Amino acid sequence: MLHTSRTRVQEAPSNQTPGVVAIKWSPSDSTSGACDTALALPPVAVEEAPVSVRLVWPDAVVVGQPTRMGILIDNSTPLTQEIDIVVTDAPGFVFAGDRKNSITLMPRCTAELRHVFVAHTTGWQHAPEVSLALRRYGTRVNPASAQRSVCVVPSAGARM
Repeated sequence: MLHTSRTRVQEAPSNQTPGVVAIKWSPSDSTSGACDTALALPPVAVEEAPVSVRLVWPDAVVVGQPTRMGILIDNSTPLTQEIDIVVTDAPGFVFAGDRKNSITLMPRCTAELRHVFVAHTTGWQHAPEVSLALRRYGTRVNPASAQRSVCVVPSAGARM
């Protein structure tokens, strides 16, 4: 028969060994001293992302003037990566460039794709959305929408 009682957990010492959880405890209805228990954690391998994507946008653009958008793709693996890139339209912009593209990215290399877009509405706008499909991993990468915000001003001297 298993019997449990209330326990009091105390703060573990700060000089704890990595990969081990140290628990100091004592039954709440006992006057005896505290017990120390050390539990080993399973090993965890931490890897960097195999492919990282960064969008390069200007902070502000002028209505009617062509502006470049850059997509930086970094392959940090020792393997060749097949990547499908899809760029979708966004309200407030006219987009020029390949909407669908596939590239082969060599091991430990970086690729940069450039597109041109023209804003036709002022204010904070979301630029065209970028989505990447990594064939080797069967997954999609969608850069954060905060990276897509662009301030569109009516003329070169104006600021919002």
